[in-house]
Amino acid sequence: MAVSGLLFHYLITFNFCIIFFLLYHNRIIPSGNKILTGIITGVLVWGIMQYIIVPLSQVPGKQSGDITNMFLSIIILVIAIGLPFSLMANAYYRS
Repeated sequence: MAVSGLLFHYLITFNFCIIFFLLYHNRIIPSGNKILTGIITGVLVWGIMQYIIVPLSQVPGKQSGDITNMFLSIIILVIAIGLPFSLMANAYYRS
């Protein structure tokens, strides 16, 4: 069960990465401010995960509505996904 959870996490992140790079390449995502782009991307990933993917997965248990957990989740996704995607895409398409 843990292996399948880890596999799905990587699969979902990989899909977000592909979509981000395609949108960045086609200039749908603005490339002017890398940090702001990373922060917005992290917040969007959190929103998609929280309101679309997690409810569709039908994981048993109650989702916490605690605002502290919400901000912590957003900060983690900004640091772990949004900023790396933005910085890597900028470096890749700049060269």
